[in-house]
This record gives sequence, C-alpha cells and structure tokens, in this order.
Amino acid sequence: MDVENLRYIDLNAFSEPLAKRIEVFEMIGDNKLIDPQQVFQVINFFYSLKHLQEITITNGELNYISDNSFYLKYHSNQSLIIDLSNNNLTQFSFGRHSLVGTNRPIELDLRDNQLTVLEREIFRPFLSSNTKNSINLSANPINCQDCHIKWLVEDKHIFEDNVFEVRCQHYVITGFM
Repeated sequence: MDVENLRYIDLNAFSEPLAKRIEVFEMIGDNKLIDPQQVFQVINFFYSLKHLQEITITNGELNYISDNSFYLKYHSNQSLIIDLSNNNLTQFSFGRHSLVGTNRPIELDLRDNQLTVLEREIFRPFLSSNTKNSINLSANPINCQDCHIKWLVEDKHIFEDNVFEVRCQHYVITGFM
C-alpha cells in the first residue's frame, strides 16, 4: 500500500481472514506507517471486523466521514470507541448516513475539532439508535444560537446522559457535562 499518498481508506482494505482478528484500529498523528495528516476521508472498511473494540483516527487532517463509514456486519452489546478527536471535522464533515448501522453501542469522541453545530438529521438518529450511544464534544466552537443545534437544546432532557462537554462559544448548556 502506498501510504505516502493515502487520501482515503477503501472498503476492501481488510480481507475476511484478517478481519476476524482485528480488535483495535489506530491512526495517530505521529504514526510513521500511516500518517493521518494525509487521510482526508473514511469509507467503510470496518464492516467485517467482528471483534473491533476501538477505532482511533486522531491528530490529523480528517475532514469527511462518508455514508455508512462505521456500518458493521455483526451485532454486539460491547461498546465500540470511535475516537476522531483533534482533526478538522466540521458540521459539513458527516454524510447523512455516516453514523448509521453500527449495530452496537458507540462512544464517539469528537473532541478538539471545528464543530459549531450538530445536524439533527445526522446526530439525532445516531443518539436515538442505541441508548448507550454517546458523544464527547469538548473543545469545539459550538454555536448554541444557531438553529441547527436547537434540537439538542430542546431535547437535552433526552440526551443529557449521552452528550458530553457541550460548551457554547459564550456559555455552557446546563445539563451537558
């Protein structure tokens, strides 16, 4: 694989025999093998990873999550940690169906990105699909006065145990800690 010019990770990156053994997938900024500074989008290749427990793509230039990126073939009650912290993710970085089909509880870490709002059409279905799904939004420039985040403020009684560290640019929303 030519990791020097890597721009996306393809659907068929892992074959079935290898997929049965993978538990952790990591791409961290100082990784010498694959540099996340060069990975700009994720396309679902986690589909067959039955024992996957953690996906870490951090400290890079990741700026797009395509539809079904985290779609998993196998159902599980074990939580999957998806750490996308410290990248360049914005409100426009998520395909409409990018967080569907995970078939297990997800701990989504979006710390230290450029998120100003959470689009209802993307994040509400994700949070509603499993009561254990959660999102960490620490260190994002959330604009709580934008109408695209109004749903989260209005439904905070539903999601306050699932969404953490919602800190607006000028104040903290009580209940999201």
